[in-house]
Amino acid sequence: MDYPLLTVLLAGFVGTTALIAALYAIQWPQIKQGDMVRAVGSMLTRSKKKSLPVGLAVIYFGGFLFAFGYAALVGILPVAGVASTFLLGAGLGTAHGVVIGLLLVAAFETEHPLIRFMPGGAGITMVMSYTAIHAVYGAIVGAVLSTIADHTRYFPVFFR
Repeated sequence: MDYPLLTVLLAGFVGTTALIAALYAIQWPQIKQGDMVRAVGSMLTRSKKKSLPVGLAVIYFGGFLFAFGYAALVGILPVAGVASTFLLGAGLGTAHGVVIGLLLVAAFETEHPLIRFMPGGAGITMVMSYTAIHAVYGAIVGAVLSTIADHTRYFPVFFR
C-alpha cells in the first residue's frame, strides 16, 4: 500500500482526535481520573494549570508517530480493503492500549506529581478503558489508511 505522508498524518490526526474525545467521554461515568490529557501534561509540567496544552501536544505527537508505525505494519502485511485494514488497526490498537495503559498506570501510581492523577486501586479499570480507547484509535487509523491508500503496492512510500 502506498501511504503518502499527508495520508498518514491525516490518519494520525483523526485517530488521535477520536482518542482524546474518548478519553474525555470516560470521565462522565466517573471512571477514576480519565483526564489523561491533563495527567500526561501535568506529569511534565508538574502543574494542573499548564497541563492541557502540553498534554495535547504530547498526545498528538504520539498519535502521529504511532500512525506511522501502524502504516508501516499495515503496508508490510498483506491486507487489502477497508474491513481487513480496519480490523488490523483495531488489533494493533488493542495491543498498543494494553502496553500504554499498563505503563501509564504504573508510572502514575508512584511517580505522578499531582495526587489527583494517582490511580489508587482503579488501575485495572483504567487499563481496560485505555485498551478499548486505543483499539478505537487503531481502527480509525486503519480505516483512514485503507480508504485513502493506493492498494497497488504493499510497502509504505515513506520507507523507500
